Amino acid sequence: TIPVGRRFEIFGKFGVIKWNTKVTLTSGISDSDSGSDTMWGAGVALRFGGHLAARLEYQNYEVSSLDTVEQTSVGLEFRF
Repeated sequence: TIPVGRRFEIFGKFGVIKWNTKVTLTSGISDSDSGSDTMWGAGVALRFGGHLAARLEYQNYEVSSLDTVEQTSVGLEFRF
């Protein structure tokens, strides 16, 4: 996390995810897959005092059996 002024922060992340999936159709056909892949993300936060912040975040998961999985989220964070 890098502070930008008194109330704003920018942040980034990089890591490895482990995933496991299984699909079963009503016809009885099933398939499963699992693996480990890289992920990265970045975001901004607006702090409201010492413990509360609003966050906007983007994450990208490089899952090998798919093209790309992307996620954008908005949330509240409480630090203690």
